[in-house]
Amino acid sequence: MKNREISLRGKLVRDMMKNMMDSAMGHKIQTGEYRMDPKEPAWVCPPDYEYEIIGMEHFKMEYLRPTGVCTGRVVLQLHGGGYIGPMKNIYRDFAVQYSRRSFGGDVLTADYRVAPEFPYPAALEDAVAAYQWLIGEKHYEAGKIVVAGDSAGGGLALAW
Repeated sequence: MKNREISLRGKLVRDMMKNMMDSAMGHKIQTGEYRMDPKEPAWVCPPDYEYEIIGMEHFKMEYLRPTGVCTGRVVLQLHGGGYIGPMKNIYRDFAVQYSRRSFGGDVLTADYRVAPEFPYPAALEDAVAAYQWLIGEKHYEAGKIVVAGDSAGGGLALAW
């Protein structure tokens, strides 16, 4: 980088990242403490929805469906987080929006295993297991399952 000029924005981002990684927050990220204890308030399910936590062998899933509605459609949501972050309340809010935007479709969000404790292919295996659960346990037709994800979840959605 001797002959390359760095933009002001680049310098700010570099300094911000260095500060974060050098601080206590950086230590919490490196040890996994931040990921394992995200300290979010309890999520409140909207009154017109049913919400269920499904325990799988290696991970959990959250199944959200509108009360009294059965469309036969479902969104399999794969959350972001760089393959190191757990599911957060924002993805529960996204699940509600996916349901509303799909005119009453159900939403299954897989809280897949993350690194460093569970490196590749753990997250992909969990995403596939969630899909298979929708077909095997809930009897959704494959053509009525939409796989959606952002960031790392988008990578998982495209991976298979």
